[in-house]
Amino acid sequence: MDADFLKDFFNLSKDQTNSTSVIMSMRGRTHPIDIFYVQEPVPDYVQATVDTVIKIHENEPFGDVLAFLTSQEEILSALESLQSYAQTNNQSNKSHFPSGIARSTMTVLPMYGSLPYYRQIKVFQIDRNVRKVVLATNIAETSVTIPGIVYVVDSGFHKLPQYDVSLGLELLRVCVVSRHNAVQRAGRAGRTSAGSATALAGTSPARAARSLHGVVSGHDTHAQQLQAERDVVLRQLVEAAVHHWNRYGRAVKNTVRFD
Repeated sequence: MDADFLKDFFNLSKDQTNSTSVIMSMRGRTHPIDIFYVQEPVPDYVQATVDTVIKIHENEPFGDVLAFLTSQEEILSALESLQSYAQTNNQSNKSHFPSGIARSTMTVLPMYGSLPYYRQIKVFQIDRNVRKVVLATNIAETSVTIPGIVYVVDSGFHKLPQYDVSLGLELLRVCVVSRHNAVQRAGRAGRTSAGSATALAGTSPARAARSLHGVVSGHDTHAQQLQAERDVVLRQLVEAAVHHWNRYGRAVKNTVRFD
């Protein structure tokens, strides 16, 4: 969202010192987050997500894990692998891993839009003696806050609707997340306590760190109006007799222009 653009749009005064609109922002309360990056691109980010979750479980102190994948199919694939590992882990009679971390029971839960409600609410339940691993789409990026999350595994990808001109269809395509999405995902680890995030986006740590903090553009998502079909919008504008809009959206009569 371009806050400055909206501020200018709603400003009814020509005098900049007496603006009728103001930008108000509220910073969410977060705890310190350590962010780790892969040195080389991963050939299979689904398998890399599974491997990273297992590595966290065997080498990091107790805390729940949130892993981001792009679709229900990928989540179910990772779920099968991690449930097989969890069954072996939970049946083991050893009290500690070779790293010295105390062994704990692990449960793996999916989280995506079409999942029945009674299964979705399981991710919000807290068991002090069980490490919860949540495999989610970007529904868990901003829409919900899952309690107990300490570790985040970011695959670095998500699905976005894009209009294909050659096919004349709107398709869901796997795209690299923008730096703003990466910041949102990493922030999930710092809601209740200090945490860490592992990014599997396949970029060098130096560039990824600079991109994350806004120094370089990195991978930015195109504006939604550049990805959607425009024919419907243009027809609606013509039918509404709105011919031309300047930068602030004020109608200019007797002109038909679509730049």
